[in-house]
Amino acid sequence: MQRRSIFLSTLPFIAGLVLVAGASTSPGTASAAKGECGYVTASEGIPPESEGIYPAFITQIDGKSTGVGRRERVSAGTHTLTISEQIPPQDLSKTEIVEIKQMKRREDARAYKKLEVNVEPGTTLRIGVRLLRDRLDIDSIKANEYWEPVVWETVPTSCR
Repeated sequence: MQRRSIFLSTLPFIAGLVLVAGASTSPGTASAAKGECGYVTASEGIPPESEGIYPAFITQIDGKSTGVGRRERVSAGTHTLTISEQIPPQDLSKTEIVEIKQMKRREDARAYKKLEVNVEPGTTLRIGVRLLRDRLDIDSIKANEYWEPVVWETVPTSCR
């Protein structure tokens, strides 16, 4: 458990290094120079629950807060999203619901997860969370290991 908390606390730092390294190796890429963009969203489309994918909420993009339930325009390239799971309670047992609520209250900001995405120009990435049904035991829920953020669909979109 302690090793996991060290990893989670360094995750934003590691993600920052990846972003900085990418920026320093190719400042002003062709995509950025042309102003090409794409979108990320957790509010468009219906996640394929039959594949274990459920709704999510994007709370931040590259450390900046997002609007509620919007499709967010971003420059083409790599971005770090902060994700909150929105798994419907009817898909969980009462015990799992109680444990998840306790974990979220206890962990606060650490109940969110980071997802690094590469946004291609003229695309929308639809974001969701995958419920890891084999990780719904009490210890895994307490460690926030019962879900992972995913890109469940990439859709061509004109950038405006």
